[in-house]
Amino acid sequence: MDTQNEKPRWKLNGFDIILIAVVLVAAAAVLFIWRSSGQSSAASVSTRTVSYTIELQKMVGETAYEIKTGDTIVDSAKKYVMGTVESVTVAPATDPKIDLTTGDTVNSEIPGVLTALIELSCDCSETDSAITAASGYVVRIGSEVQAAGPGYAGTGYIVAIEREGEAL
Repeated sequence: MDTQNEKPRWKLNGFDIILIAVVLVAAAAVLFIWRSSGQSSAASVSTRTVSYTIELQKMVGETAYEIKTGDTIVDSAKKYVMGTVESVTVAPATDPKIDLTTGDTVNSEIPGVLTALIELSCDCSETDSAITAASGYVVRIGSEVQAAGPGYAGTGYIVAIEREGEAL
């Protein structure tokens, strides 16, 4: 009567040992492949100084003149360091308008609004698919930027990238 109420106990047999051995070998193979692929991709990453230009558009008032060489620019959305200001060019902002008499598109100046072209430099890691700043910021032509520095901020786009004398 006591044997009927007891739960059967699991006993290790030959089949269980073979199954455990196969699982351990498979896990070791996956780990080996994962580590070797990680080393090869790390070897293809090169680090170099990249200069790129951002255009901050429609900056109101005199804020564009607050941008100074040596300032650190930060992406105000994701808080990544974008780079250090190498040079700044400030110009009046323009807006394309259609000339009704000729039908041509002409740029007309917007009073009281400025555009700043800022050349930044930063150390970036470069792969086949992306240029990434040390902070994690991805540098790509045409990407929208939300940049902030000490006392100023603006939105615009990345308009040019130069990698050690190689313009893109």
